Amino acid sequence: MDKEKACLIIHPKAAHSVEDVLPLLEERWEVKAQVTAYAGHGVELAQDALRQGYRWLLSFGGDGTCNEVINGVMQAQQPCTVGVLPGGTVNQWIHEIGLPAHPVEAARVLTQSSMPRLIDIGYIGVQALTIAGETYLQSETESPSNARHHFLIIAGLGIDATTIQNTTEVAKQQHGQLAFLLDWFQILPNIRPFPARISWSNTQSWYGHTFDILVSNTRRYANVTNMIPQAHVNDGLLDIRILSLLSPEPGLLIPFQDYAFSVQVPASVALELDGSSIPLTDYLYVENQERLLKADDLNNVLVTYTFLVKPSALAMAVPKEYRGELFR
Repeated sequence: MDKEKACLIIHPKAAHSVEDVLPLLEERWEVKAQVTAYAGHGVELAQDALRQGYRWLLSFGGDGTCNEVINGVMQAQQPCTVGVLPGGTVNQWIHEIGLPAHPVEAARVLTQSSMPRLIDIGYIGVQALTIAGETYLQSETESPSNARHHFLIIAGLGIDATTIQNTTEVAKQQHGQLAFLLDWFQILPNIRPFPARISWSNTQSWYGHTFDILVSNTRRYANVTNMIPQAHVNDGLLDIRILSLLSPEPGLLIPFQDYAFSVQVPASVALELDGSSIPLTDYLYVENQERLLKADDLNNVLVTYTFLVKPSALAMAVPKEYRGELFR
């Protein structure tokens, strides 16, 4: 019986371990290995693999590489299963589903004891820009074709995204995950709260000043704390946490759940998806990009993001022995 075909999409930092994992993977699949060459290349490689008839895509890198692969899959809209091998700095998804942290051991589990499970995928887009009181609408079809609209783990607006934006590859190589914490302490004294308005699917809204807005599909944050212990990856909901120390609703982390909502914040607020910094311009068509570049102060430009969950949108390989509560 012929083996199924799997495309292994590799971040350059993980390329040195390919020879260790490839023999194990080839016990189950006919494997084509490809190394990404630039940011966003994983999106293209995933799309190409699906067009070529591959129905298994294996991400070998960090959460950012996995995010690129998933965005390629969601854009291609072809049935497949995504598996993940740890080769990055944080590797949060690996820990969420109980895969071993060593790539060889993780490869062994994937080949011998994994099964597809349907999971929800988060989506983010830009609905509008508001500049000097004038609102310019934006639709998904107008954004660049390679824009990363989907996330598996988390989306962040605020200090979380600013830290990721400022943490260099050199720092991550030297300090590992600690690099993010070091940069967080460096950035924190200069961070100021920003105004945010969140409009929920039930027409109610929240308005206040916050340092951070986190939209989660899973439970952990930065792989160091179980921030949302009640979250499920297949419940058709996103879990929102607002870091707000000011009125009208003071509290360290204000919790919400919803399947679709919008968030309006200044355009100066940084954005991250699954641990990767995402420029706002990635979501804007040319005319709105030009309007944004001409703005004197991004703090005076408002951007309205739309968030929604796509239920059971993707099959992910999960160890058969997984006994955690991430799945409802």
